[in-house]
Amino acid sequence: MRASLHGRPTRHQRAWLSPAWPVHLASQISAEARATLAQWFARGFPAVVCRDAPGDEAGIALSVTLPASRWHATIRFTVERTAVTRRAPPLPLAEAMLSAPRGWLAPLSELERAAASLDVPLSVTGALSWQHITGEGYVAPRSPVDLLFHPRSREQLDRILTLLRVREDWEGPPLVGEAVLGWGAAVSWRDLAHGRRRVLVRSSGSETVEDVERLLVGLR
Repeated sequence: MRASLHGRPTRHQRAWLSPAWPVHLASQISAEARATLAQWFARGFPAVVCRDAPGDEAGIALSVTLPASRWHATIRFTVERTAVTRRAPPLPLAEAMLSAPRGWLAPLSELERAAASLDVPLSVTGALSWQHITGEGYVAPRSPVDLLFHPRSREQLDRILTLLRVREDWEGPPLVGEAVLGWGAAVSWRDLAHGRRRVLVRSSGSETVEDVERLLVGLR
């Protein structure tokens, strides 16, 4: 699935850049970072949309996380929107888990099926996503799997949180990540699952602390 280039970029989207991306850089990066990114994009890999920093309004804030051989270093930079040729949502769990350690496949497959039965598809960000995109090593034995999901109702949210909560002590990898509410507000699903009354809310342009009940009023 492709994301329209006309809409506002959202956190965790994958973004592919044109070969002329250096001309459209809107932030200062080192010569080493520029050379590393040139090699990265030449291999056809995307960057990931991240939260805007002050002064990023005119462009798109992106990041690339390098594999374990490069200490998982993350390069953050901003480009003008014209540098982006394609955007796509985060990888579905069903796709990314094919690059997971062998022992993770069965529990992640069961999790994916259970979430699909609730009509709440799970996506993946973080180390497992990068490992699948690049084919290089990012995931360690106890690396968490960063999940992302978009509940459309309070009932869906409650059900998926229950599903995840009972898997906090299971044979699979640790699970972390965010629930993204309809208006783009991302919240740690663990905070919601454990009944936090006030939570950190992330969007493309801000981070705020909000009351949970007020935040969820839009979910019917």
